[in-house]
Amino acid sequence: TVSDSEITIGANAVNLTSGKRRLSQHSPWVANVQVGFDAPNERHSASLAYNASGERVFFAGRGGAPDAFEQPFHSLDLVYSYYPTDTLSLKLRLQNLLDQDSTIEQGGVDVLEQTVGVNYKLDLSYRF
Repeated sequence: TVSDSEITIGANAVNLTSGKRRLSQHSPWVANVQVGFDAPNERHSASLAYNASGERVFFAGRGGAPDAFEQPFHSLDLVYSYYPTDTLSLKLRLQNLLDQDSTIEQGGVDVLEQTVGVNYKLDLSYRF
């Protein structure tokens, strides 16, 4: 997806640096790609998803400071499911396999870096 937005701040704004900018949390581009597999015997399924978003305004600058931007983020997720019986299932989810951190930049300086980490989840379900 490619999109654009713009907000014009009125005269009543309190000390904002810029009177025009993109909407907060709006990326100029977003990519979502997913491939999946379902076994013919219906016992296994898997999906691999890639998600990415472009730079977006995290918060508006004030008092002469520039706007802060969340930097592009890329994520790769894998989900595998196994159904050994009609009542039992096992699901493995691996999230953020690229192990990318989330970074906020303001005026060319990283003001916040958050370690997202790789997440692993294993679910066991029994239906009766």
